Amino acid sequence: MLEPGVSQADVRVGETMTMRKALYALMLQSDCFSALAIAARIGDGDIDAFIQMMNDKAKALGCTGTHFTNPTGLHSDNTYTT
Repeated sequence: MLEPGVSQADVRVGETMTMRKALYALMLQSDCFSALAIAARIGDGDIDAFIQMMNDKAKALGCTGTHFTNPTGLHSDNTYTT
């Protein structure tokens, strides 16, 4: 989880926002807080479930050299794609 105060889009803990606003913050400002909020929402409160969905989708698309460990796109030794 990210530390409070690092949101590029000034998203605050406990803030209620629409999915549209979260997507704009994610895409236009590369906001990791928004990525986590979207992942939690789509994963029914479980970010790990969302990451599994990402990996399942990659596999279904035939991306056999791809593996995700977070929804943010931040570096992780176990996140890769070829």
